[in-house]
Amino acid sequence: GVTVHPGNPTWPRETLSTTTFEAQGNKTRLTLRWLPHKSTEIERKTFVEGKASMEQGWGGTLELLEAYLKTLKRG
Repeated sequence: GVTVHPGNPTWPRETLSTTTFEAQGNKTRLTLRWLPHKSTEIERKTFVEGKASMEQGWGGTLELLEAYLKTLKRG
């Protein structure tokens, strides 16, 4: 079931993530869109205010993925 975020009760209960992969030569561009879904005004405001934290979290996760993928190329 859908529930309230344990650390932030005004965080949107539902979000919609869209991930797009686009070939660019020998590289791949990843575009990630993450939006509140079926949310109240306060949930949307909280989401916008948390943008920097989300960018840091996603950025760190993707850096770890990049490092891991580099180890596979060497193997």
